[in-house]
Amino acid sequence: MVSDPVDNDRANETPSSFEAWLDQRMSETGKSRDQLCQELLASHWQLNEITELLGRDSHASDERPSEAKSATRSPSRDDTEPNKPVSDDELAEVLELIEGLQSEVDTEAQRRARLEQSVQTLTTRLDEVEDALDEVEDLSAELDEVESALRERHQTLDARFDDEFDNLQTILEHLVETDDRVETKLKEIETQYGAEIREIRAEREQLRRVKQAAKEADTHEGDCEHCGESIDLALLTSPECPNCQRPLHGVEKETKWLVLTDYTVTVASSDGGTRRASETTARPDRDGARDPADSGGQTSEPKRDAPGTSDHTVSQSRAAVNEIIDSFESVSTGDDGTTGTDETSDATGAIDPDAAIDADESTFEWNEDDFR
Repeated sequence: MVSDPVDNDRANETPSSFEAWLDQRMSETGKSRDQLCQELLASHWQLNEITELLGRDSHASDERPSEAKSATRSPSRDDTEPNKPVSDDELAEVLELIEGLQSEVDTEAQRRARLEQSVQTLTTRLDEVEDALDEVEDLSAELDEVESALRERHQTLDARFDDEFDNLQTILEHLVETDDRVETKLKEIETQYGAEIREIRAEREQLRRVKQAAKEADTHEGDCEHCGESIDLALLTSPECPNCQRPLHGVEKETKWLVLTDYTVTVASSDGGTRRASETTARPDRDGARDPADSGGQTSEPKRDAPGTSDHTVSQSRAAVNEIIDSFESVSTGDDGTTGTDETSDATGAIDPDAAIDADESTFEWNEDDFR
């Protein structure tokens, strides 16, 4: 086919732009010039096949399919064959096809880039999710360990609480028993204490009565009714004889010969009364004579002073006794004629007959039997 000059000028300009495009594609794809040309030829033959299918060229419908088939089946033969001249229309079609393919390739490249970016984002997100899942798995394992430790601790605490509860129950039972014993003991002590207090009060009351009886009898001592020993009532701390431990009941006053007086501290008998010694059962060291029934029908002579005692000694003893009696009378009766019973105990303590007699012991010997 012959081309006009305009087409030739156009053909002369096209290769330079085509070569620039090939260079650009070579730099973009990294392929060689031959590979690009083979791709262009293959695209051209595919375009021809499409054109034939559309029926645009009915005349060449019988030949081009065979050529396309031969080109498709044996592309290596085209490389050995000499290059055929290409018309401007064919070249324009090829360029248009190449531009369309280029736009599609660019679109696909952009789409692929977006897809790659999305894939990269998804990969990064997937990695993050996997890391989070690993952390969750680690956290789950840690939670399992903590749960196991808490379960063991709970079991240990339950066992300890059971033991402590048993111990507390034992302690409470012991405390209840101890409280019962202490309460019983306190009641016993209270009862015993009350009995002792009543006994002490009774003893004090009896001692007060005995001392009051001695005070009313104007004396501070007397002879025990049971054992006959002398008792200093002012020194008593309990209402019983310090010698025979018999309970004391009171003080009885008995006037003897002349102005002499005997004071007997009575003791309580088993029937609640007093045991008063009769004259027939009187003590031999205190009475001048025994009853004939007690002495077997024989009378005893009263004791006398030893031979050689002068009448002067007897007179001195009488004077001392009179002085003592006067002292008691002056104490018992005041100057105004009233009886000073409240001061009897003090006066009897201030004027002691034994002390007055002991003061004259160097001049005479006291003998109580001389005045009976």
